[in-house]
Amino acid sequence: MDKAEIYKGGMPTASDVEALGIPKIDELITYERIEKIVGCSRKDNRFKTVIEAWRKRLLVKHNIHMVTRRGEGYLHANNSRRIQDAVDRTEKGKRVIGKAISIATATDKEGLTKEELRIQKHMADISGRLRLAAMTAPKEIEQ
Repeated sequence: MDKAEIYKGGMPTASDVEALGIPKIDELITYERIEKIVGCSRKDNRFKTVIEAWRKRLLVKHNIHMVTRRGEGYLHANNSRRIQDAVDRTEKGKRVIGKAISIATATDKEGLTKEELRIQKHMADISGRLRLAAMTAPKEIEQ
């Protein structure tokens, strides 16, 4: 299939993903290098689509986790960096969940349907269960 052919409303990413290759551990793939390979600016939707497909393929097929280096490009994360990224994502997830629970529980009950009230109560229950889990979590092992 030619690179310029339309494929389900867009251009296929496979050839660009293949051209980006498989980076070595701790190798930084710069935005400029990617722009040359893909043939478009990092601000274009095409660039984002190719990068998303490339990162997914690397993770699924090769267990390679690429982390963003702001202003530079993408880094093949070594094992220590992978764990740090996992911790960062978990912390961010906790904050997002906390904000969602705050919004739901601070909402006035007036005008809510029976189903919405059930959901609001469920959200409040999640908050309580998370606090209980944090209080009863096993203490970390000191080394």
